[in-house]
Amino acid sequence: SSGINAEWSLRPGESLFSLFVLLGLIIREADSQWYFVFFCLATGVRSNGLSLLLFILYDHITSMVKAKQFLVVNCIVMVVQVCACIAPFAMFQNHMFAVYCADQENVSEWCDVGISYSYIQTHYWGVGLFKYWELKQLPNFLLASPMFALVGVIVLSWAYEQYLNLTDLHTNY
Repeated sequence: SSGINAEWSLRPGESLFSLFVLLGLIIREADSQWYFVFFCLATGVRSNGLSLLLFILYDHITSMVKAKQFLVVNCIVMVVQVCACIAPFAMFQNHMFAVYCADQENVSEWCDVGISYSYIQTHYWGVGLFKYWELKQLPNFLLASPMFALVGVIVLSWAYEQYLNLTDLHTNY
């Protein structure tokens, strides 16, 4: 099979991942605790769904801070939700280990680590931290510079607004 066929066969995963993330975010905005189910499904489709764990951690930690008390039940629910979302990634890594590391004759290099993801990205795809930052990519960065500037202005505006709200809060008390 050619590379283009492999590339196009991966596309449904992107759409399905986006669907699960968006459904999870919509349900989260409706103040339902069941949004984590869609985040777990998203993690089952793509491993970068693990970043969605930050929503779960944020929601549980802020609810404890707002209540000004540490709730054991809240911590148990948080741990169960986090473990449920990590489970698809862990099961896939376990499957990869069983398939590629069980045979002692043809053991892959990543078998010592136990996680294939970073090895495959580095070894086969050439992906890594700052590997995209090359001189030949300068035109792409120039094309993206208006968006970088816009995001920078928005972040600074938001930070200034938060600072003003914080100072108003302290002056009113």
